Amino acid sequence: MTLDLETGRKLRSRRYLLALPQGRSVEPMEWQLDQPLPDRLVVFGDWEMAMALGRLGRTLMFVTEGWAGLDPSVAQWVQVQLEAMGAEVWSRETLGTAWLEDLDCYLQVDRPSSPDYSDLNLPAQWYPVAGLQRDRLGKTTHRQIYGIEHPGEIPMLVHNTLLDGKQPLPLWQPTHQNEVAQWGCGSTQLPKGAFLLRQEFSTCAIAQLQNRPEGFCQLIVQPNGKVIGAQITGDRATELMAIVVANPTIQHLEQCSEGWTGIFGVLAQEFWQVRSEKGWRRDLLESFFAWTRQWR
Repeated sequence: MTLDLETGRKLRSRRYLLALPQGRSVEPMEWQLDQPLPDRLVVFGDWEMAMALGRLGRTLMFVTEGWAGLDPSVAQWVQVQLEAMGAEVWSRETLGTAWLEDLDCYLQVDRPSSPDYSDLNLPAQWYPVAGLQRDRLGKTTHRQIYGIEHPGEIPMLVHNTLLDGKQPLPLWQPTHQNEVAQWGCGSTQLPKGAFLLRQEFSTCAIAQLQNRPEGFCQLIVQPNGKVIGAQITGDRATELMAIVVANPTIQHLEQCSEGWTGIFGVLAQEFWQVRSEKGWRRDLLESFFAWTRQWR
C-alpha cells in the first residue's frame, strides 16, 4: 500500500476499477444525404469536416470556441490549412455575435465518447452513476474508480496515480483525424527537464502535388530518451504515429526502418545534440562553482 501525500489517496493493488470508453454515436443522416449541399457553408467546431468540405470547393466560414484537444502548434497548422482553402476562421478570441440568415440545412456529425460505467455495477457499491465525474487526469469522485476514453491512456493513468503525482501527464489519447495525429502530453504541459523536438517534413510528394502544406513531426522526450508526447501533421501522420506508439523511445525510433523520410533519424540527432550541449553547460558551471569555492 502506498499513500499519495498530494491527493490523500491510498493506493492498494487489485482494488481499482477501470471504466473503458463508450462507442461513439451518430444520428441517422439519410434525409440529409438526399439534399445537395449549398455552395456557402458555416461549420461549427468540426474542423475535420470543414477541411473535407473545403476540398470540395465550398465557400466556408469556420466557427470554433477554441481548438479543444489540439496542441497549439497543431491548431496553428490546421488554421493555416483552412485559410489556404479560402475559409474564414472565427475563433473564440475574435468571435462576437454572428447572424446567420436563410439557414435551411445542417449536418450533425460524430459526438465525443465518454467512459462507460455500466459494467462496473456501481449500484451494488451504493454509488450513484450520475454523480461520477471525471477530471482531466482520469480521476473520478470515487477514490477507487478511474475513467479513460481510450486504452492508450492507461500508461499515463498509471503514471498519474501510482508513480508521480507532482508532475502529472494529461490524458491525451491517440487521436488521428485526417492529417493530424496526437499522443501523450502536448507542448503546453511540457514536464521539467523534457526536450521539445520539432522537424518539418522536407519532401512529401502527395502534399506537393495537391499544393498543400507538408506538415511537421514534434516529439516531447525525457532526458533518458523516453517519448512522452507526439504531434504529427501531414499525409502520413497516422502511419508515423503508429511507429511512435509502438516504439516510445528515441533509441528505438532511431533504428526504425522508415523509407519515406528520415524524420526520426533527424529528431534523434537533434536530441543527442541538445542533451550533450546541456550536459556540457552543466559540467562547466559545476566546475566554475567548485573553482570559486576553493578560492574563498
